[in-house]
Amino acid sequence: MVEERTRKQDIRARAERQIYWRDHINGWQQSGQSKQAYCRAHGLNPASFYRWQGKLNNVEKKTPGFIPVRLPKGSPTYPIEVTLGNGVIVRLGNEADGILTQQLLRELVRGC
Repeated sequence: MVEERTRKQDIRARAERQIYWRDHINGWQQSGQSKQAYCRAHGLNPASFYRWQGKLNNVEKKTPGFIPVRLPKGSPTYPIEVTLGNGVIVRLGNEADGILTQQLLRELVRGC
């Protein structure tokens, strides 16, 4: 039980780090600053910034796009449950926003 909890915490921490660095990389791209200037302004280690930029670029190259799924007529559309390769289960209720759902799933898939 403790080992499973630790594994889930590791997965969550890894996903949070990826989101943190992806946000900074997106922020740098929108800033118009050099990487060095952006890192200095945000207190980031430039070596870590470059390393994460490379990691995330490799992940995005390997990440498959979304494919359309057609459900048979009469199939319930909600709730939806998606099980990712790393064991994470995402359950969405009928109040889920389509664009937000797509963004969430894209981030989760990148973290697998």
